[in-house]
Amino acid sequence: MVPEEVWTKRKPHVKHLKVFGSLCFRHIPYKKRKKLDDKNESMILVGYHSVGSYRLYNHVNQKIIISKDVFVDEKRNCDWKA
Repeated sequence: MVPEEVWTKRKPHVKHLKVFGSLCFRHIPYKKRKKLDDKNESMILVGYHSVGSYRLYNHVNQKIIISKDVFVDEKRNCDWKA
């Protein structure tokens, strides 16, 4: 049992948790892209933000981005060397 289950007498909801280091695809809003640009970009899941968003690492420009519009592919891990 976890502490929350002892305190509240019910199991905590953990369906939103994802595997660390998984390959993610962040949606790029229509206003921030041109007609023939990609609609998403690949990133790496590195954690969670306090407002319910995901913390993503962009390995191209080496920055952390926070976004809610994310598709997480837990079956594929990112190649950290690329």
